[in-house]
Amino acid sequence: MQGIPNNKLQFKPDQRLEDEELARQLFQNEPLDVSPQYWGSLIKLNSTYLESPDVVYGQQGWLTMWCGVSSFGFFAVGILDLHSSITQNKVLTFNNIDGCILLWLAALFFISISKSEFFKYTHMPVRLNRKTRMVHVFRFDGSVLSVPWDEVFFNVGLGRYKGPFQPTFIAGHVMEGSKRYPKETFILGGHASGLAATLSLWEFFRRYMEEGPESALEDTPQLVCLPLDRGKEPFSAGMTVVHREMGSPNWFLGTILFPIRVLQSCARWLAFRTCKVPVWPKEIEATCTIEPEDPHVHDVTTNPPGYRFGY
Repeated sequence: MQGIPNNKLQFKPDQRLEDEELARQLFQNEPLDVSPQYWGSLIKLNSTYLESPDVVYGQQGWLTMWCGVSSFGFFAVGILDLHSSITQNKVLTFNNIDGCILLWLAALFFISISKSEFFKYTHMPVRLNRKTRMVHVFRFDGSVLSVPWDEVFFNVGLGRYKGPFQPTFIAGHVMEGSKRYPKETFILGGHASGLAATLSLWEFFRRYMEEGPESALEDTPQLVCLPLDRGKEPFSAGMTVVHREMGSPNWFLGTILFPIRVLQSCARWLAFRTCKVPVWPKEIEATCTIEPEDPHVHDVTTNPPGYRFGY
C-alpha cells in the first residue's frame, strides 16, 4: 500500500494486497470495542446518508504556503541580484546568471503549487447511503465510484513513513475476483491521527451504516459539520480546520505555531478560490432524499453557536 503523500493520492489498480494487509481487515458486521468518533470528518449526516471529506482535505494549503514563501524569497533575491549586476555591469552577462537561476527556481515553485493544490476540486467527498447501502466516492477526474457497502473489503492502511508517527487510514478495496488484487482502492473518511483514532473513526462509520445515526452519535455531545456543501470553504472554516490539524500540546507551542496557522489558512483560502466544488450526479442525489421529519439532520446550519461559519 502507498502512504498519504499529498492531495493527489491515488492507488494503482490491481495492486497486490500482502498478507499483513489482509490481516488488518475491518469487518462491517463486527463491532470494535472502541468509542465511535468522527474526528471533524463530517459534511452532512442524516438518517439517509452521511458525507465526509477526503483524508488530505485538512492538509490543503500546507504546500502552497511553503512553496509560496520559497518562491517569494527566490524571486526577491533574484530580482535584487539581477538589478545589482546590471547596475554594475550595465549589461546582462554570464556573471549574473545566478540571478536568472533564482528566478527560474521561483517559477518552478509556482508551477509545482499550481499542479498540486490549484485548479483542482476543493475536496473529494465520500457518501455513505444507509437506505441503499451504497458507498459513493468522488474521483479526482470528476467521475464517481459507486459500490455496495457490503462488497467493499476495508482494512487499516499504513502510510509509507515508518516510525511512531506513521500515518494510518481506512482503505476501501473494490474486489473483482481475487482478494489479492483490488480493482480500485479509495480512502474512507477524513484524517484521524494514529491507529486508535483511525479505529474509532471506522467504528463511527460502521455503526452509522449498520445500526443508525443514534448509535454512531451516542458518544458525541455536539456535532460540528464542515460547510463544504455550501460552496467554497470560508476563511474562518479553514482556520478551524488548520487549527485542528496542527494542534498543540500547550499554549506556548500554540502561540509559536499561530503565525504558521494564519499563513496556511491564507494559502488554503487562495488555493480554494481556484478550485471547483464537487457536484454529485443527479442520479445519486435522487437516491439521497431526506425524510421531512428526520430528527437526525445535521449540517453546518445545525452546528453549535460559534461554528456556523456565517451560515
